[in-house]
Order: sequence, then structure tokens, then C-alpha cells
Amino acid sequence: MALELQLLGKFRLSQDGEEIPVRSRKGQALLAYLALNGGRAQPREHLAGLLWGDRFDDQARRSLRQCVFSLRKDLGENAESLGGDHELVLTDVTVDVVKFEALIAEGRPESLEQAADMGAANLLAGLSVKAEAFDAWLDDERDRLAMRAHAAAGRRTEALKSYETCVATLRRELDTEPEPKTTQLHDDIRAGDTPAPESTPASDPMALPEVPSMAVLPFINMSGDPEQDLFADGIAGDIALTLSRSPNLFVIAYQSALAYKGRIVDLREVGRDLGVQYVVRGSARVAGKRIRVTAELADATTGESQWSQRYDRELDDLFDLQDELTREIVTMLSEELLESEGSRAWLRTTDNYEAWFCALEGWERWTRLGILPESQKGMALLEKAVALDPEFKEAWAHLCVAYCFDAYTNQAAQTDRIARVDEILAWLLQDDPPCPGVFLAQYWRRLHDGDLAGAVAAAEKGVAAAPQAHFAKLQVLWVSCHLGDYVKAERLAREVIRLNPYTPPGTQGLLGRAVFEQGREEEAMEIWRQTAERQPDFLPIHVRLAAEYALMGDAENTRTEVAHILRLDPTFRVTGAAPWYQSEDPKWRERLLEGLRLAGLPD
Repeated sequence: MALELQLLGKFRLSQDGEEIPVRSRKGQALLAYLALNGGRAQPREHLAGLLWGDRFDDQARRSLRQCVFSLRKDLGENAESLGGDHELVLTDVTVDVVKFEALIAEGRPESLEQAADMGAANLLAGLSVKAEAFDAWLDDERDRLAMRAHAAAGRRTEALKSYETCVATLRRELDTEPEPKTTQLHDDIRAGDTPAPESTPASDPMALPEVPSMAVLPFINMSGDPEQDLFADGIAGDIALTLSRSPNLFVIAYQSALAYKGRIVDLREVGRDLGVQYVVRGSARVAGKRIRVTAELADATTGESQWSQRYDRELDDLFDLQDELTREIVTMLSEELLESEGSRAWLRTTDNYEAWFCALEGWERWTRLGILPESQKGMALLEKAVALDPEFKEAWAHLCVAYCFDAYTNQAAQTDRIARVDEILAWLLQDDPPCPGVFLAQYWRRLHDGDLAGAVAAAEKGVAAAPQAHFAKLQVLWVSCHLGDYVKAERLAREVIRLNPYTPPGTQGLLGRAVFEQGREEEAMEIWRQTAERQPDFLPIHVRLAAEYALMGDAENTRTEVAHILRLDPTFRVTGAAPWYQSEDPKWRERLLEGLRLAGLPD
């Protein structure tokens, strides 16, 4: 079970109702600071200065080491919750301040009354550590929480007075100013706008699917090495992908879960944002040849833990560990689901850790298609992965995708690349069933030949192999638009957005196109405008808006969009953009290109 940290009122740490004494006041202060910084790892140098700023650097660092040693001793079997080497982070803990923020965000009268009873102004009541920097931070936090409570209850004047008191106290006693986030909150309240504590998808709460639904949150890297972030993400991402291949589970795309990386969140908030019943979260730590992974399955409707486990293994056993962890999660949800997974619908295609990590990093880099050097590095890493393990079929499939795209954009390499892709695919398709990545590779191979019907057939096989995999549905959506099946495209776009609420802006662009071509032009324009506001650097949306504004005769908005396009890409040419706007209906593309030329963009 997770630790429970009470910060509103007197400091109290407990587990299952049993208090865990923390004897050191500075130890209490350290835990509170880590807990209220959103799960983000904090450099030791910063923490030493925060709590022992009156000492020389070496003395301050030594005091911090002693404090951490003492805290881990207090935590006992939960010592791993205070992790990190060069940086420190607090995990596997629920915090009453997070609940307070969630109640404020709900905004219902009963929620606000409950939040008021929690006493935000009493944050760490009675705690004094005689550390100037920490005291300034604590005063600022107390006033910020009080301001939020007053503002949410409609007491705007009291909220502004809290800020004035905060400024006066900090200047008089500590000769400093409030933190920027507190000043921003003051400005928002004065302007009549009180923001939620964290950004969430702009939508109404979603209904839960009929089947068990879940999100796998990013695992926290406990190694103290920022380069291991990708490793922790890879474990969580693999678990999410594995679960998504069950037809009896609804699993949110891992890309949306990444929006919560580095944050301490109320799991009920996550459940509301993503429309799921369960949340999986955890941490990973690599030390030499050993790995420790902790995982928890929680009910997102109540925030209560359903199951938790810690695994200590050799690094070479990583993949068996992932499979075991996934099966335990499925078991907790339903014995029937376990039986459906008995055929091992997911296919682990390597036991080579180094090859897996290369493929993981390679695919992550390659998907940065707008950054050519990164895409090239990604392809090179995928090539390294298959060199390390020539039987790593999932990596071969993803390398085929990279080769197809390289052939599409690099005429000189086209013949050799496509010949190699055909050779690899013939080998991969000998398996029955083939690894799921094969269908994505087939999709891109058919697309290269202009065979849109063949491409969509391949992508639909990918959807059948992983019913909840949003990326496969996205490919079907893309081709459906080009084939002119706009009713199907709209349905798929909305399904993709449901699976991935933080979906990339291209999905919204395709939704707009599907809606536009069904005659709902103003609805489509509003979708594109909102997408452009949220993602101002996404070029294709501005391209479509520029064309439509020009065709509508809206000169002012046309000039604005053209300026935006040329700022993002000074080399933009209409003829260069043409290959990216494919359609079985030549009139559709000609209309788009006509709009771009009418807008005044260079040909």
C-alpha cells in the first residue's frame, strides 16, 4: 500500500493507518518539499541549499546525506520510496494537499466546503526548521493554497488580501519576493480567472467503457540518472502495449499517459480526464546488473489501491518480469481476461536487453519526423538493434517503416530501400501470426506504391491484432480520408481521440477534414482553429486554414495564416506540399492547392 502523507495541519506519515515516526524536523521538511513538487526529482545541491543554506557547501551536502540516511531508516521497508542518487524523488505516496487541490478543481459546493475544512493555511503547522530558503518557500505555499481556497469559494477580496499579506511577510522577514506561480495566481484572480491546478483535456467527463478500462502512467526513474528516463518509460509503455492487445480491455494510449509524467496527481483526476476505471503506476531503478520495479493497480474512481508489488531481478530477466507484472494486473481485473491472454497474444521477440533498449530509443527518435537528424539517428539505432539480435522481429518491422519513409523522402535511396523492405517482410510474414509491427510496415510499403486500398487493409489487420492500439487506427483513419470515406474517417478519428485524449494535432486535422467533406464546414473550421490555438507550431493546420480562408475571401485571416506558415517554414512551397495531400479524388487536392496559391504562398 502507498504511504500517506498529511501536510495540512501537523506533519504525519502513515501506512494502513499506522503512523511512521519521522524524528527529524528537517527530515519532515524534506519529505514535504519533495511531495509538493509534483514527483519531480530535485538535485541534491538545491536541497542542501534549501535546508542548510547557512553552512559551507561540503557541510550542507554532508548534512543532507545524513538526513536522507536517517529518513530511509525511519521508512524501513518503504525506504525505496525516497529514491535517487544525484537527485532525490518521493514516490508511492498519497498527499492530502493533492486531495485539497482536486476538491478545489471540482468546484461543487460540497467539495469546496470539504476543502475549507482541510485548512490550507495550516500547511505544516508548527514546523520550524530555521532555514531561510525553506521558510520562504513554505510561507509562499501556505498563501498560495489559501488564495486558491478563497478564490474558488468566491471570496476574491480575501484571496487578494492573502497575496498582499504574503508579499509583506516575505519582504519584511526574509527580504524576498513570492514565487512566480504565486504571483501568476494573484494576477489570474485579479483578472477574474482562477485556473485549475494542472492542465486537463478540454472536454466533458467521459463515460466509462463497458469493458475494464485503464491507463498506465509513466514509471518514475529512481536511478538518479536522467538517461534512464527512457528505460522507465519503456517498461510502462511495453506494459500498456501488451494490455492493449487484449480485446477485453480498453487501454488509453501511452502517449496520453505521458502528459502526467513528473507530476503527483490525484488518481481520481486521472480517471476523470482519461475516462478510465483503473490506473497502473510504478517506478524502476537500475543498479549495475540488477533492476527493481514497483507497480500498483489502483481504482481511479476512488483512488484506492487494489494491488501492489515490488520485483527485484537480474537485468537479463527484465522481459519475464514485464510479462509477470502484466499477467498479475490482468488477473486482478478478471479471471476471464487471464484466460483470453493465455494464448500470449503479445509476442516478446527478443531476450536481448541491449537490443531492446536500442530499438526503444531508435523508434522514439525516428518518430520525431520533423527533425531529420533525429530521424536518421533513430534509423541507425534500429539497425543496431537488429545487428545485436538478428531474430528481433519487432525491431525489423519498425526498421521497415523507417526504410519506407526514407525511400519516400530520399529518391537516391529508394530502389535499395524498397528491395530490402520486401526481403524483410517476406521473412517476417512466414510467422503465423506475425509480430504486430509487421502490419504497420505493410501499411507503409503499400503507401509507397500508392496502393491506398492495400494500405488500409494492412492497417486494419493491425487493429485486429491490437484492438485498442490507437496508432493502427490512426493509419486506417489517414487512408480512409484519402479514399474519401469520410463517415468512416470521422468515426475513427473520434475513436482515436477517445483512446488518446492528448492525441497529436494531426488527428484533429483529419477529424476536421472528415467533417468538412460531409458539408459541416463551420464545425470543421472551428476544430482547426482550436487545434491551431493549442498547437501553434503545427504547420499542416495553418496550411489548411490558409487555403480555406483564401477561398472564403477572408483576406485578414489569410494574411495571418500565411505569415504563420512562412515563420514556421521560410522555404515553404505549394508544389513541395502537394505530395503530402493525397486523395483518390484529384479535385479535392486541386482545390486545396488552388486555395494556397490564392493565399499568395510561393509556388
